[in-house]
Amino acid sequence: MRTLREVQEVGVLHQTVQRSSLSPAHQFLNEWELKCMVMASFSLQVFILFFSGFRKRYCSRVLSVLLWLAYLSADSLAVYILGRLTLRVGGVGSNNHLALFWAPFLLLHLGGQETMTAFSMEDNALWKRHLLSLVTQVPMATYVVTKQLSGDNNERWLVLPMVLVFVAGTGKYAERIWTLRRAGSVAPGTSRSTSKLVARASNHAVWDTPGYYGQLCFVISKKQERNFEVILDVAAQAFKLSLHFLMDMTPSISLIPQDIKDIKQAVEVFQSSEERVHMAYKLAEIHLSLIYDYLYTKFGARHFRMLPFCNIFHRIIALALPSVALGLFVRGMMTGGNVHDTTDVIISYVLLVGAVVLETCSIFMSFISSCWAYKTIISLSLTCPLCRDIPGAITGLLYVARRLHPGNKGEWSAKMAQYNMIRGCIKEKQDTGLLRRAMRWVGIIGVPREITHIGVSPELKKLILDKLLDIASTPHINEWDIGVGKFRGQWAQWVAEAKQDGANHHQVFQICNIQGLEFVSSVLLWHIVTDICLLATDDVAVDGDEQHLEDGGDSSSHEEEHLEDGGSSHHEDVEGSLSELRESIKELSNYVMYLVADCGAMAGSEGHYVVTRGQKEVSRWMLEKEKRGGGGSDDRKKVIEEIRDEDSSFFHENYYPVLDRARRVASDLLKVGEAGDRWELISAVWLEMLCYVAYNCGAAFHAKHLATGGEFVTHIKMLLFMVGVPFMRDVKVSLFPEAGNIYS
Repeated sequence: MRTLREVQEVGVLHQTVQRSSLSPAHQFLNEWELKCMVMASFSLQVFILFFSGFRKRYCSRVLSVLLWLAYLSADSLAVYILGRLTLRVGGVGSNNHLALFWAPFLLLHLGGQETMTAFSMEDNALWKRHLLSLVTQVPMATYVVTKQLSGDNNERWLVLPMVLVFVAGTGKYAERIWTLRRAGSVAPGTSRSTSKLVARASNHAVWDTPGYYGQLCFVISKKQERNFEVILDVAAQAFKLSLHFLMDMTPSISLIPQDIKDIKQAVEVFQSSEERVHMAYKLAEIHLSLIYDYLYTKFGARHFRMLPFCNIFHRIIALALPSVALGLFVRGMMTGGNVHDTTDVIISYVLLVGAVVLETCSIFMSFISSCWAYKTIISLSLTCPLCRDIPGAITGLLYVARRLHPGNKGEWSAKMAQYNMIRGCIKEKQDTGLLRRAMRWVGIIGVPREITHIGVSPELKKLILDKLLDIASTPHINEWDIGVGKFRGQWAQWVAEAKQDGANHHQVFQICNIQGLEFVSSVLLWHIVTDICLLATDDVAVDGDEQHLEDGGDSSSHEEEHLEDGGSSHHEDVEGSLSELRESIKELSNYVMYLVADCGAMAGSEGHYVVTRGQKEVSRWMLEKEKRGGGGSDDRKKVIEEIRDEDSSFFHENYYPVLDRARRVASDLLKVGEAGDRWELISAVWLEMLCYVAYNCGAAFHAKHLATGGEFVTHIKMLLFMVGVPFMRDVKVSLFPEAGNIYS
């Protein structure tokens, strides 16, 4: 019995020792857990404010992941902390009072930051969830404030700062919900009243189209193509038009013949401008920047829906409330009788000062990140009567706006991706490690795409814009079928019709079957055709250089004769322009292939199947050549050369449909007499493909990539909008030929 009693005493003693050893750990967690979470919530708001603006101009996967984690964690953490604070109500101890003082700041954090209200378009559709959160969290914060009011008399001075922060936080959270709702109302497939929105967009198109294209004519006629403020004003005035067009809510049937006349006049004026390239792409940048701000930040909805004077008054109130709360808190701490924990006091100051600093920084960030604030300052002198009496203030604000947001500042990454399928297959062949194969099989990593990014060249910009203006100014615009359907390669056929050497062109169209093939199949076929033609051009250039070296002095004498006649300089100009054209075509080919193969634009289930089959066919070709001992090279040019020079009997015995057809199409293209005619035909194919993708890949695709540095194809869609190509292709006769004379 004694032994049993001793064992029990030892067990009780052991449990007591365990409790005493865990007690400090529990005490440490209880004391610091809430404090650390409050500071973490504040840190997330700082990170979102200062780093979310970069995603509009930079394409970074690391930044995107970090912002995604911060965006998701911020709301959940704030709600959790607010719930924990309500559990402290009624507790004993001086530390509770300052801890409860933090509750209204969680509403400020739930209100989010100016630079990012939504991470993606799907978040805009969840505005009702945030509304429910507002309905539940505001009563919890109110409960904390009322308990503070009924608490210790020595701590009642905290109530007024709490109320001020509570009002600011509630207003900020309500503004975020309103912004999400406004942005979600234009998202495709998220609104029950889509038909009403389309009807509204149609009405806006009828009333705003003449003014927009009239403004374009005015800007060009006054030689203001490089005036950033003028272009910004044009883009802001046509914001509804551009937004509805990007979101596929503007039907072409909404336009009447008079609108078409205005568009054609704008196209003619555009063609006559020497600065058309700069103006067109800058206007597209600003259009998309304004749309991004409307969909993903508070800047767009606030500046677009509110008068400039009301907007400035709103910012003053939003800054004044936490500033006054900070002053009251400082005075209360100096006159209060209770002694508070030093850490709690520091955290309270961080939250108060941080709220003021974040609100101040958001004002400057609005100028740095958004064009809307710039536009508001420009409009103040026209919309605010009080501002007319203080022109010096407007001048000062304009000076600040011009410094923070200069006109030459880019509004997107200005880069486009490049994916060459043959190079990608070579990369996949080289990447044969067992570990990486296992990771790909599990799905941890994807198939190596060998994707690079390059800047959009001025030559490519000019090539695209000039071609669009050329199409828009000819009767072909009424025949062009750009809508969703089968891609027919009409631009290339129009180029062939204008050439005298029609036999080879006809043979090319017969073999490639550009009118009958599915779009992704045509992209894949012409991608390989372009590679073969580019290789043939490189070979000719090398042979020409070698022949030039062999000729020696004779060639020098001939060059002197040509220089006297001016023929040599003309030849160099032609070669230079062809070289630029070939480089632009190469970039277009790799970019459209990237859009189809990596982004899945216009792909669908059949398109993805075609891309996969094409990649497997190229890989099988390289494996077959390696087995035969006559190929299997890891040099892309060598692989293309083998495809081009392979005997026809090989393709009769082996099934390589893509490579065989591409080889035959390229062979007929190389028979075209003039190199310029050949490359003009190939460029027409790729330019129409790019415009086809831009117009038909869907609003969700464009809206998504606005938040990841931007895609060049989205800018092409805005170019289509500016030159009015989609509108002019389907003109309807108006029921009422003259406004105001219904019965005529």
